[in-house]
Amino acid sequence: MKVKATICPKCGDQIFSRARHDMRYCNCRSISIDGGFDYSRGSFAEGIKANEIKSVEIEVPATQDELYWDWWHGKDKFGWIEKDDWGRGEYKETKMKENEITIVVNTEEAIKSLDELREKLESIQSLVENIFNIKKT
Repeated sequence: MKVKATICPKCGDQIFSRARHDMRYCNCRSISIDGGFDYSRGSFAEGIKANEIKSVEIEVPATQDELYWDWWHGKDKFGWIEKDDWGRGEYKETKMKENEITIVVNTEEAIKSLDELREKLESIQSLVENIFNIKKT
């Protein structure tokens, strides 16, 4: 599917918004885009001129529904192509810079941890119910 992407004049990343409330930033956080397929709203850092920001149409290997699902479930497979990956069709996990530290969120590990925690809580709940003879209603 073709989507409109914005190119950061500072770091060269291509970014696009996958859903209405999906605000995307480039790697250097100099530009952002929001609105998905409903509207387009962008912002840029001080020192960047509006005429320096370029928009391009790129081919994304996903449907509009898949892009929304990617955003909604925090998978972050789509929405950002780093400058070094142009033309290779590779998509990186979302990175955010905070005090010069790059943070990569591994959503699969987080979901796995939550599933394990849920199983442990259900086991504890069952144990407590047996100890106190509590019946589920």
